[in-house]
Parts: sequence; structure tokens; C-alpha cells
Amino acid sequence: ILSLPDLASSKQHAYRRAISIIKSHKSKIESENDVKHIYGIGEKIREKIKEIITTGELQKAKLLSVRARSF
Repeated sequence: ILSLPDLASSKQHAYRRAISIIKSHKSKIESENDVKHIYGIGEKIREKIKEIITTGELQKAKLLSVRARSF
């Protein structure tokens, strides 16, 4: 079982890997389906990509940014 710091580190690694994969992707990503079959992009990251595509932002990132500024 992963401890909280290990879990956070594992999520960070997954996000970094997904960002790298998306940056190196040859075609423009315009929908969730465009990343559906890309190795290394899992369901949860696909959901976040869909949110960014449909709303232009990621609510969780926006909330974390607001919290960080309040400290």
C-alpha cells in the first residue's frame, strides 16, 4: 500500500509522463477520443483532458492555484 507522499509522487509521475506523451504526439488533440488509444494515457487523465478541451481549464488546477496564492 502506498503512503500519502508515495501516492502524490506516483500521481506527479503519471502527469509528467502524460504531458510528455501529449507534447510528442504528432497530431492536434481536439477530443478525448484523440487520446483514447495512446499508450500511457489512462482513464483519469483522459477525463482531465476532456475537461480542458470542453471548458478551457481544469477546475482542480484552478482551485489549487487559488489555495496556493492564499498562503
